[in-house]
Amino acid sequence: MGIIREQIGQIYHFLVLLVFLFGLNIVFNLQYDWSGVTAIVRSYIFVLSFYCVFIFSQLDYDDYIGEYKEKFGRFARYRLFFDMRLFPFVFAILLNVIFQIINSGGRSFDVSGQMLKVLDGRYSNMIFYSLILFFVLRQNRRPGVAIPVFILGSVLFFVVDRFLHEVIPYGRGIGLVKLFKYMIFVFVLVNDFARSRFRIIKSLFLSVAAAIFLFMSVAGAYYSVYLLAGEKSQAGSTSLRMLLKAGFISRLPGLEHQVIIRKDTRDIEDLILYAETYRYNIGFDRSRWEEILVKQNMSTADNIFHYLNDKGMLLDFKLLSAYADKQSSVNKDEFLASENFKKYFSGYFREHNEEFIAMFASGNDAMKVWIIDCLAYADNPDSITFLIRFLTSVYREISRHAY
Repeated sequence: MGIIREQIGQIYHFLVLLVFLFGLNIVFNLQYDWSGVTAIVRSYIFVLSFYCVFIFSQLDYDDYIGEYKEKFGRFARYRLFFDMRLFPFVFAILLNVIFQIINSGGRSFDVSGQMLKVLDGRYSNMIFYSLILFFVLRQNRRPGVAIPVFILGSVLFFVVDRFLHEVIPYGRGIGLVKLFKYMIFVFVLVNDFARSRFRIIKSLFLSVAAAIFLFMSVAGAYYSVYLLAGEKSQAGSTSLRMLLKAGFISRLPGLEHQVIIRKDTRDIEDLILYAETYRYNIGFDRSRWEEILVKQNMSTADNIFHYLNDKGMLLDFKLLSAYADKQSSVNKDEFLASENFKKYFSGYFREHNEEFIAMFASGNDAMKVWIIDCLAYADNPDSITFLIRFLTSVYREISRHAY
């Protein structure tokens, strides 16, 4: 701990100020609804993390290896690697975890939930910005070169990372991205630390092995939480979804069972997402879907209708019309934007055209517009006859949608 104690001593006053800011952050969370202090503390942690990486990056292997061999023998290089290279990143993660716990729930502090988010990569971008800074500093370039390279590298990482998460679906693809990130992180630190003649080759093999170990360890932690917390708990539900996100698609039956037990919105949305992406057949019958549907908001229900429409499964018309009537009043904007619900509901027009007319006549303005939009997908000549009547409606929104 000599190196760590020595370097932390250099930022002692900054840490005292951070403790004060954490306390101030807690007080403001308890007494006020203002995010200004939170933003200040967040920015301070970023700067302090970068500074910690900076002071540790100035340390040289040859200055400490002799002392460490005397203290730790054959484990000297591993201990020195942790103290000199790995610790500043662990320290940065720890600061961010404390910050996130403080700001996790007003008067309550969610420890387990925030730890799961850390394992999921909640702060991976900040760690990689620190890693880029470390790499640039180790090149010993003048500030005029180092600063632009750091900024450019950080921006490039942000753009590439965001692009990958937008184009690659959750599951096996994102799992590979996580694995690759682990490999890059380990490679940069090990390659800088290594003194072997074939250090690049050895660093590459070590980074691959370490990345696989880290990836499987995180997956094991998720699964352990799922088993210990139980399928009825929020932590168990979150762990299961994170396993699927990391590519363990074999756990889909578990999520399906989770939906039956908890009927949680996030569980349902993820189940449909993975089922559509990986061609998994959800084994719910008509009555089970109806039971789930009536308890969901319009956004989640719209995803359910997209899945049901693809599967050609029809639910009870009266239940759907009652659900539509409720949503037209309590959630007008999302109801009008529910294209999947419109497509699905339009399939009932041929056999229930009179009920469509009744819903239009008795419904509010949102229902009238929604029924007209449904008829755009009905593929039935009778719908044209119905729409013609409203082309000259005095209500502009209705006539526009009818046209």
